[in-house]
Amino acid sequence: MSKTVTIALMLLIVVCVSGVVLAEGSQATSQPDNSESKAKEPGIVGSITVLAGCFGAAGCAIGGGLAIARLASTCIESMARQPEAAGSMFLPMIIAAGMIEGAILFAIVVCIMAVGA
Repeated sequence: MSKTVTIALMLLIVVCVSGVVLAEGSQATSQPDNSESKAKEPGIVGSITVLAGCFGAAGCAIGGGLAIARLASTCIESMARQPEAAGSMFLPMIIAAGMIEGAILFAIVVCIMAVGA
């Protein structure tokens, strides 16, 4: 599968997920119908915010996956060139992958919080 098709499928999935997020169920209330008891409709700004948060989270996940893949591939290539140094390369690779994953999760939480704000 080419990169363009993969990226197009990921964007389609993000757009579909944002549509589900924006869908609201109707809730019956026993309170009188006045302007104070009604929740505000999300409107175009709310829709754009949700869509931006979804694209941001998807971008964080894609970028982080690429970073961890590059880290692992260079480390494995180095281990293949110098097998005797494999033991000293493995632990720093795992630590670096954990730090990248922590940064990815932090960025995704920020995107989700931006949607809720």
